[in-house]
Parts: sequence; structure tokens; C-alpha cells
Amino acid sequence: MPTNTVSNRFGGWFLPTIAVAAIGFIALTMWLHLPLYRSSSDPVFQSIQVTGETNDGKAQLATISPDGKFIAFVDTQNGITQLVVRQLLNESVVPIVPSNGKVFFQPIFSPDGAFIYYVLVDKGVGTLYQIPTLGGQIKEIAVDVDTKAGISSDGKQIAFIRHDSTNGGDTILIANKDGTNPYPFMTTAEAGFDKFSEVAWSPDNEKLVLGVFKNTGKAVENMQLATIELKSKEFKIISPQDWYDLRCFEWLNKDKGMIFIGKAGLSEAKQIWHLAYPGGELRQITNDTSDYESLSVSEDGQKLIATKVDIISSFWSYEPNTQDLKQITGESKTLQGNMGFSQQPDGKILYVKSIGKEINIFSMDEDGKNEKQLTSDAGFNSNPVAAPDGKHIVFTSNRKGSYSIWRMNADGSNPVQLTDVQNGVDMQIQITGDGQAVFFVRQKSDGSKSKLMKVAIEGGEVFPLFPDSQLPNLVPKISPDGKFLAYREYKINDNPSNVVSAIKIAGLNENNEVEKSGSKTEIDLHTEFQWSPDGKSLIFVKRGGVSNLWEINLADRKEKPLTNLNSGVISHFKWSHDGKKLFIVRGIVNSDLVLIKDSRKNL
Repeated sequence: MPTNTVSNRFGGWFLPTIAVAAIGFIALTMWLHLPLYRSSSDPVFQSIQVTGETNDGKAQLATISPDGKFIAFVDTQNGITQLVVRQLLNESVVPIVPSNGKVFFQPIFSPDGAFIYYVLVDKGVGTLYQIPTLGGQIKEIAVDVDTKAGISSDGKQIAFIRHDSTNGGDTILIANKDGTNPYPFMTTAEAGFDKFSEVAWSPDNEKLVLGVFKNTGKAVENMQLATIELKSKEFKIISPQDWYDLRCFEWLNKDKGMIFIGKAGLSEAKQIWHLAYPGGELRQITNDTSDYESLSVSEDGQKLIATKVDIISSFWSYEPNTQDLKQITGESKTLQGNMGFSQQPDGKILYVKSIGKEINIFSMDEDGKNEKQLTSDAGFNSNPVAAPDGKHIVFTSNRKGSYSIWRMNADGSNPVQLTDVQNGVDMQIQITGDGQAVFFVRQKSDGSKSKLMKVAIEGGEVFPLFPDSQLPNLVPKISPDGKFLAYREYKINDNPSNVVSAIKIAGLNENNEVEKSGSKTEIDLHTEFQWSPDGKSLIFVKRGGVSNLWEINLADRKEKPLTNLNSGVISHFKWSHDGKKLFIVRGIVNSDLVLIKDSRKNL
């Protein structure tokens, strides 16, 4: 990941030096009197020792070998990202797989430590590979893999999740370790949920643990921890806690429960947790302001390698003609602008940032001064778009339960609900040039085919822009003159490794109706893009070691760089109303590896 030179600070907790007999007495007392410990004869990571394995902010997605001697992780140096292996507490790395512009999921070791399984995502499709631990011949295992793989403790089987982007829902697939004989084990429809997260095997290979999501329309913390019996397919929620995010399940040996990363609420950091099993008692292992994005535990349960991440963002302005780059706001961990921003006709910038347990819309001058909060006490508010006449702001909000489209006055007053989606999200808002209609994307909770929709800015009936389309459509962008609509369309063919992804351009008539399809150009599936001020090009983010803006001419399809930034990630950008400069949200990601030891084991 691109980063600056700011290093992480690693905290640690240590038991004071006490007599062995005293420790034994305290442990016995805990066993007899505290229910927390009755489901585990020896509580794990009750007291921890944390040390930094890296400090350059460029390491991520680490996994530890079963014997605890090696770690494999994704490293970015000099703009090049690759999968590397090294011995624990040794700075010398062995590169084994380059990314070649693709995205890694967290790798895993085989139970015998001889191989590493990893997923590379290209144009939205993940492929699972196997490679010897210190490098060698790469073997393709499975295609259309949407999570990291889980491998059984005997090393004979793998499990992963495949998402159906057309019909919606997820499927758990189980296959032999070499990818042969794959079969669908369970779907979200069968389980009664909208989405699955990654899966992990129990030590006895009789269960899978996973995170499940169901859109209730009441809150954002809708994930739960569940198990599935492999023989009977019995499905069971194993903890009453609701989560905003769940990942990286590590089921420990000897009935010691499981460790995972959980985000307990929208305003909470992702932390490492322990769940006693089958008792269900929940205990937080880490407690700091950084996010943990991955973890992996050695077979003996005494070493845990984790990725610790700090993300800061800030607003910048850039004038292409003079190449003048200015920072507008200071760095902040409130994720300012990362959930959408736009500019009002009077020059004020509308943007989103997290405050406490809410995400709200703010405005500020072009120079970053005179900040004003426009929404409050109303849940999650994002994607603010100013109407051309400056009278209204249209945005997405869950203040009434569902994530629907709302309109408010420019000063934040008089909020009015325009849509009421059930079991889904209305997002990615655009307002037509005459200010009469709102285009947006409707995405169902099960991840089924997304649709481009239209509603009048005064409210009323909602219409699909492409009622006959059988393909998912995303990211509508209306041209500066209001005559064209650019949007992303994609399709996975019968061969899931062949993804058709394109930006399509259609004409709009005076009634803001789609006339006909126009030209097509290929842009990466997940790339942010905008129209150029003259409407002759598209500006898009090209990601590598560092994000930069590029321009593609719609007439000859030639590309050229627009910015030459040497650090940071571009999450969003917009042209100013006069078309002379760009407003950019830049993020700095510091991602480092930490080794967490159960300090009780070392006494």
C-alpha cells in the first residue's frame, strides 16, 4: 500500500514478575469463580506482548506458518507489490509472487507448512493459486473465488465463497486441496441470510465458522458469527453480538475457542477478539485506535501475526495547467470525503466525515475554512450532491432505517425522503443538468444485479433507466452539458475468468430519458472516473504503488497522465465548477505487521 513515512507506535501489555505459585493460585481462582474461563481450561491471550515486525508502513495481509517460524505477507516497495516470505524476526524477505497490478487476498499456509494458498483478483474475479512456501511452480486451484480460502486441518479440503453478481447471494464451495471435485455446500438463501463472509474450518473438520449478514433496515451492525455442521448442515448463531464487520476467523486447538477481527460498531476500530466455544463468552484482546485488517495464529496458539492499519485522509486542490498542488485540510482519521463530496454553485465543498457514532454531511469554503455541519442525529449520511441551482442537496441516508435517497435545503434544513428501498441501498447519486431528476444506483442486500434508477427531485415514482438490461449497471456520471450518461457495465461469462467490463455512454434527451447506447471504452472494473470539463475525455484513477489521475480521450482512446503524485491513495476527486482545478481526497495508509504473543506462556 502507498504510505508516508509516519511509523506506527506499538503498544504492549506485560504481566508483572510474580511467583509461579501465585500465578497458579490466581489461575485456579479464575477457573472456580469466573464463568469466562469455564469453557477453556487455559485462557488464551489473556495477557499479551506486542512487538513490531515491520515499521515502514508497507506490509499487509500477513499469515504465520503452523510452526510459527515463517510469515508470508503482501509487501509494497518502490511501487511494486508482491507476495513475500520471511523468517519471523528476520528482515530479509524472499519474493515469491508479483501482483502485476492485481489485488491479493490474505494468503494461508497449508497445515504442513509446505505450501501457500493465495488469491489474486483481476477485473473483479479472484483466482486461487498454490505455490511452495519458498517459491517455485505456481498451480491454479480455482477460479471465481471471492474470499480467502480456508483449508481443513488435515490439509485435504479447501472452502471458499463465491458471489453471484447477477442473481444475488453467496455460495460456500468445498473442494479437494488441488481444486478438484468442487461442490456447492450451502447458499445464503438456504441459510436465510443475504451475505456470507470468509469461512474457516474447526480443528476436528466437522464445522465451518463464518460471518453472516442480514439487512434488517434498522442498523448497520448486522453481521453475526455462525457455525455450520458439515454432516447435518445445522446452522447456528454462536454469539448474540451484532457486528459492523467480521473477518479472519482462527479456530484454536484443544477447545480454546476462536480468535477473529471484529468491528463492534460504525465508530469503533477493528479489534482482535476471542470467543469461547461452545460457551460463547466474548473477550476483547486488543484495545487501541488502530484498525486490524488481518490475523493468523500459529498451530500451538502462542503466536499471532496481525496487520495493524492507520488511515488518514485530507482534501487537496490541483490545477493541471500550472501543476499547482495545495493541501486544503489537515490529515484526519475521520475519513473526510471518503464517502463522497461535491461542490455547490457558490463554491462551498460538501463532504462527509465520521463523528462519534454517526456519519454526517459538512460544508466548507474552497480553502478549507468555515466548516459547517449540515446533518446531525440522523445516522449514516453520505454521497452529498448539490443541485445545479444551489437550492438543494441530495444524499443517501439511513435515518428511517433503509439506505434511501433524501433531499434537503442547502443549509441542511427540511429533509425530504425521495425513495424508500427495501432490503437494499440507493447510492451513487447524480443530478441532471436541468436539476429536475436524480439518477442513482439501487443495489439489493444480497448483492444481485444493480440497476440504474431515476426519480424526480421533488419525489414520486422510481423508474429504471434501462428496464430491459440484463446486466449489472453502476456508477452513473452525467456529462457537463447534460446530454450524455456514462456508466459502468459488467458481465461474467460462462467462463468466470472472462469478465466483460466497460464504460458505456448513452445519450439523454430533453426529458432526461436514455436515447441510445453510444461509444464504449475499457476501464478497470473498480476504477473511479469523472467527465472532463469539456466532455471530450474521461478522467480516471490509475492505481499502482501510488494513485494518479489519467485522462482517456473518447475519440482516439489515447491515455495520458494528468497528475504526478508520489504518495498516497486517491479515493475521490471532482472538478471545480469553472473546470480549472480538481479537488482530490488523498489518503495515507500505514500498514505494518505486529507479533502478538500470549505472555502467560512465556512465564
